[in-house]
Amino acid sequence: MCKRKRDDTATEAEAFVANAAPAVASEASALTRGLTLKGALYNHCILNGQKRVENRPFRIKPGWYALHTGVGKLAAEDAKRIHARMGGACLPDECSLPHGVIVGAVHFCGGLKHSDCAEDHWATGPICNVIDAYCALRRPVPHRGALSLWKIKPDALAEVQAQLASAPVHRNADVSSFFLRGRPSIA
Repeated sequence: MCKRKRDDTATEAEAFVANAAPAVASEASALTRGLTLKGALYNHCILNGQKRVENRPFRIKPGWYALHTGVGKLAAEDAKRIHARMGGACLPDECSLPHGVIVGAVHFCGGLKHSDCAEDHWATGPICNVIDAYCALRRPVPHRGALSLWKIKPDALAEVQAQLASAPVHRNADVSSFFLRGRPSIA
């Protein structure tokens, strides 16, 4: 999946294990920051284990973050690209999904250069932040998003943390391949 860059497999494996998501959602419920994605289809794919990287111009520190869907909706051509990436899988219509809300939480275990993950059809870079676990909220929580990473407001934070405390943690299959198979350079 990733290109071979160096022979430091033991160090990369240790880093992957150290950054791996905890088995309990209570760790997710301690989050205080969120990130916004434009387009509910992206978050839908993340919360269904189909999108395992989040592309940003910066590396996101390993840990749990609230997953927020911005108020903006995807352009029709972007939605078509997502449908193509999913190989014709049945996806909901962008307009039928909630916007302007926190929909779940994601755990990032590391960030890689795009060249190391170019074979993943979601990877566009420049930094591909690897999602190894996620939790969906039963009820989306209204919140205003922002660029980059942002602090969740106290009233919304209490509701998000309460839901995450009992939410099941879902693990993405085989994200270790990003770090172990090709021995990528960590961004």
